[in-house]
Amino acid sequence: MDSDLNQSKNNNVISKIYQRLWLRLKMLQGVLVVAILLLIYFGLIGKVSIWLMLICIVALIISAVSIFNPFRFEEEQARFLNSHQNSKVSSAALGAASSAKALIDAIDAPIFVIDKNYKILHCNGVAENIFSGATLGSYFNMQFRNPEFLAAIDEVVKSGRNQRLEYQTHNPSENWYLVEIAPISKFSIYKTGDSNEYNQEQDYFIIFRDITQMHAVEQMRSDFIANASHELRTPLASVSGYIDTLLGAARNDETAREQFLQIMQKDTARMSRLIDDLLSLSRIEMQRNVVYTNRVDLQQVLQQVIGTLKPVAKGFDVKINFKNDKQLYEVLGEYDALVQVFQNLIENACKYGQSGGKVDVKIRRVEVGESLSTSADYDEAKSYIVVSVQDYGSGIAEHHLPRLTERFYRVSVEASRAHKGTGLGLAIVKHILNQHRADLDITSEMGKGSCFKVIFQQKI
Repeated sequence: MDSDLNQSKNNNVISKIYQRLWLRLKMLQGVLVVAILLLIYFGLIGKVSIWLMLICIVALIISAVSIFNPFRFEEEQARFLNSHQNSKVSSAALGAASSAKALIDAIDAPIFVIDKNYKILHCNGVAENIFSGATLGSYFNMQFRNPEFLAAIDEVVKSGRNQRLEYQTHNPSENWYLVEIAPISKFSIYKTGDSNEYNQEQDYFIIFRDITQMHAVEQMRSDFIANASHELRTPLASVSGYIDTLLGAARNDETAREQFLQIMQKDTARMSRLIDDLLSLSRIEMQRNVVYTNRVDLQQVLQQVIGTLKPVAKGFDVKINFKNDKQLYEVLGEYDALVQVFQNLIENACKYGQSGGKVDVKIRRVEVGESLSTSADYDEAKSYIVVSVQDYGSGIAEHHLPRLTERFYRVSVEASRAHKGTGLGLAIVKHILNQHRADLDITSEMGKGSCFKVIFQQKI
């Protein structure tokens, strides 16, 4: 297609050159006609002389030479070709700039094109939305005042080599970006008044890649390693200390030995629970993309869990209320995994809502158009199965709620350890529910208790 276009343009140039040649032939034809008319006129009046004929012949030769001067012809041909070539270069450059501009506008990441003086020559819609102060024609260094950032741009201007750095924003929210800065040549086309100007100098391309989620994951991984190490180190140090004592001063003290052995048994059991939960969490994460095909009756799951936890509830002087309405509440999933979810939620309600004296477990079907009564918004055009576990204890402060499903996060470390918690229970619950395409909604009010709702989208 490009070759056809170029051939067409070449043909146009040749056509213009031959048009000029045709005009010169017409001029020569006019001179000849005039000379012939003069000869005829003077012949009729009988005054034709050899000198007149020579003058006419010389005039014809001079006209022909001036019209068909080869140097002049080549000069005009070169002028046409140069004009055409410049037009091609300008059109190609403007076309390339327009195409690049359209491509930048289509990318779902903030992008700026600036000149060496930091003037913003172009920015896409994403950049304008996220960095509202940085607009076309304004100066980049007035919006971004980070010294390290501006030093990186200066280095690109100076050396011509690409630069990369991480940049953090705090307003309107805290985000992390990986910023790449690269020089580009003869790119920008931008508006100045009513005309388009083609920038012949080197410009600079800046793209922001959002790595906030990656930073959060890295922070969670770091916290996880630190917390896991701490959780294992504490009981391990305790066991090691008691062993040293039993091997030393308390070697023959039967009373101390019995007491120390009981403490060591508790600490080793705590480490065992922690390791079991870590292995369980790791196994669940490895199966995050599993697709379930088995149907599980949630009412049957709840009956089994409540039956298992009755002795635990009795030990906390808590009554578990659950009414079986004999309906079928089926979801696609794994039976044992769902048992683990509800066992964790109901056991937590008995432990930490002990002061309320009871735990209400309910299951219901929410039909299309009905309200779920949750803290988050859900599509009312769909139907759901909702299982709620409500305790009537002291409640949980609102600022703790978003972090409850984080690994090792505890509202009260002392209370958690007193109830043999590892800080991983709700993290396991969250991962299992993610596998089942289900949600966990948590609401709480201080002094009135907490409600944990498991929401399954109805698909069968």
